Amino acid sequence: MTVFTRNALLLTAEKASHLLGALALMILVARRLGPDILADYGFVISVTAFFLPLIDVGLNTRVIKASASREERGGSAFDEAVGYRIAVSPASLALMVGCGLAWGRTPAVDLTVLLVGLSTVAMSLGDTANSVFKGLQRSGYSFGLIGALNVVLLVSVFAVLERGGGLPEIGACYLVARLLYAFAAFYLAHTRAGVSVPSIRPSFHLRVVVDGLFHLPAPYFLGNVLAIAYTATYVALGEAAAGPYYVGYRAAAAVFILVSAGFEALLASATADRAVGLGQSAGTTFAVLAIGGGIGLYAVAPIAPLLFGDSFSGSVVAVRVLALCVPPFAFVGLAYTLLIGYDQQRGATYSMLILLGITTVGSIAAAYAMGALTTAAVPTLATLFLSAVFWMQLKRSRRSSDTALT
Repeated sequence: MTVFTRNALLLTAEKASHLLGALALMILVARRLGPDILADYGFVISVTAFFLPLIDVGLNTRVIKASASREERGGSAFDEAVGYRIAVSPASLALMVGCGLAWGRTPAVDLTVLLVGLSTVAMSLGDTANSVFKGLQRSGYSFGLIGALNVVLLVSVFAVLERGGGLPEIGACYLVARLLYAFAAFYLAHTRAGVSVPSIRPSFHLRVVVDGLFHLPAPYFLGNVLAIAYTATYVALGEAAAGPYYVGYRAAAAVFILVSAGFEALLASATADRAVGLGQSAGTTFAVLAIGGGIGLYAVAPIAPLLFGDSFSGSVVAVRVLALCVPPFAFVGLAYTLLIGYDQQRGATYSMLILLGITTVGSIAAAYAMGALTTAAVPTLATLFLSAVFWMQLKRSRRSSDTALT
């Protein structure tokens, strides 16, 4: 088994733990608290996830690339990432809370946005340390850290719901679990990878931010494509309409995360080896996974009412419509990741920003004028529209790499 294959499998297992953990949490919330609270829970997760790129700005990808190229274990990139996140986290958290106050429907939702927002900051810091292991292609540590995080989160949420807790208590579970993850990740990065833990102080360098923005990983952009469409549904149509559709959005996001799990291993290999042929061989693998994932999600859609309850019968159509986004998401994500590995990240990032813009306009218009079902189709249509652009960028990048190698 090659190093790339082993790390791709481990990262897939890591993402699978996310998928199973998210599914179990949704089932718990739906069955214990009902579809309206699940819709509120979906709003909290979508709002906090939307602002995560402002905290990350691609710095994890820079750490992976620096570690993969053995640049002092990614030391400079690591220090810059930690300092930046400490500096911008208060503003990012304020934006999350502001959205909660503006569009959240109850005080409990507002409080939960704050708690999950704080946990998002902790998660982002932990991911910085975790990225060192991904760059070093020692993904067993990544799998162990993320797996433990999901176990702690799931057990704690189950315990608080058993005691009659609600949405804010779930937010507190997120905060505790992710703080533990951050401490564990920094400890292991220091003791097992030789990373010098920097002094905890804020820093902001425009050069780092600009460079980082052009290294945001594909799942951040494509995850936000889904988050935008769901948020538009929640705000325009309310909890009753949004609740069943949240199952579809989360299911599509989970399958895409699982399909794209090997992207980080691919990035490390493409950066270290500069092998253009790697993209061609990996493309076949990811195509099979993406098509299989989309078909599988479409096929299992009827089990949604069995898992979440009879009030979620509308989730069957939502899951099937959103399953269609998995293959184009995987293609665009693969092309984007290879472009970063080949140092063509600027053009790729501009294309992703165009995709976000089209999705935002299309989702808002569809939610207010055509309803939840049409809104759910917007992510697929927008990504298919932009896929040709990524294909042309990737072909140009390959030609440039071939010329440089001859």
